Amino acid sequence: MLKFLSRLMVTLLIAAGFAGVQAQDVSSLESGLRALREGRYPEALEAFDRQKQLAPDDARPYFFSGLVLFRTGQQLQALQEMEKAVKLNPANGRYRVLYADLLFKSGFKFKALDALEPLKQKVETEKLSPEEIWIVQDIFFQLGRFEDAGNALSIYEGKAEAGDALYFRKAQLAMGMNRLDEALEAFQNALGKTDRKAEAFYGIGLIHYQTGDMESAADALAKAVELKPGHPEFAHLYASALLALRRPSEALEQLAQVENRAEEFPKIYDAMARSYRQLRDFQKAREYSEKFIQRDSAEKSQQGIQQKVHNLLQEGQKLLKEGDQAGAEARFRAVIDLDPDHYLGNNYLAGMYLLQRRFDQAYHHLKRMLKKNPDAFETNFLTAHYYYDLRRYREALRFGLKAKSIQPGYAEL
Repeated sequence: MLKFLSRLMVTLLIAAGFAGVQAQDVSSLESGLRALREGRYPEALEAFDRQKQLAPDDARPYFFSGLVLFRTGQQLQALQEMEKAVKLNPANGRYRVLYADLLFKSGFKFKALDALEPLKQKVETEKLSPEEIWIVQDIFFQLGRFEDAGNALSIYEGKAEAGDALYFRKAQLAMGMNRLDEALEAFQNALGKTDRKAEAFYGIGLIHYQTGDMESAADALAKAVELKPGHPEFAHLYASALLALRRPSEALEQLAQVENRAEEFPKIYDAMARSYRQLRDFQKAREYSEKFIQRDSAEKSQQGIQQKVHNLLQEGQKLLKEGDQAGAEARFRAVIDLDPDHYLGNNYLAGMYLLQRRFDQAYHHLKRMLKKNPDAFETNFLTAHYYYDLRRYREALRFGLKAKSIQPGYAEL
């Protein structure tokens, strides 16, 4: 749903761009917007670059360049363009919404919240379209800011038609704020108004499970599993309710149907171990308990690494802006120690080493970028830079031309 709304929002923003185009901008900004709408991205970037030179304080070409770069997979460049647009026009709520959305999708959660800070005010949020308001509340919801999400959702409800997304989000928000009676009512309300009845029954069953009413939980979850067989999360919770009712054979029967999904949902192994334990088959219980511990530990370890990488990148970017090159380099090197093929980590180090003319170290990271994402603008631009500095002009030209085909208006290139 969020992905669809993001695409719709981009379309609306492109259309809105036409309304603000002045007569003197026809040859640059308007032609760029037309090229963007028609999917001619290199032409669009070139036109927006011309507009930046004509009007350096105009936020629009930076904003629309960010759209193009994001669509063509140039994530880092897109964020830089969007950040510039927001700085040039901080009062434009639409710019903030899309910038925050890109930050959130890129893993920069705290920066996304900072970008949305002005939109906590009702008067600012009301200026947005329903699609934009939905994105605002969704980011707040995903980051656990339930009160802010609820405020935005109330504004959305007053502007948009009721539908599945609204019914379920109201229930999810109530659960997030531990208002279980309110959440139960919302799921029951959704049950009568949506085709997503399996999800509604699952929500009802989850609330009964959390409040200890296992009979009601099992009844609702049985309907969810019947409507959506093979769903690992539904089957796991249904089995857990059955185990609480001391019905291990029925629980095991449900779990056996989703055991093939246990690698992606390790709790299935744990529920199977508990089922065998109730059946007093202790050897099987130990086998599945060991499988659960191994898979769960691997999953938690990976999540921990991702969080550490995210924090180090945030610190490195901050230090780089402050001019602390040594501190930034240390953070980016720590990223690579945790995840050797991390694209942004290698990107930052390659760029820093090229500027310091530490070519062997730069090439080490460029090789990883070429392996990870050979078609990205940053990969080809930095590789062209590397060969140019070594006066290997044929190789520099080859990579430079490839970078130019992706982003033709980049002046330094």
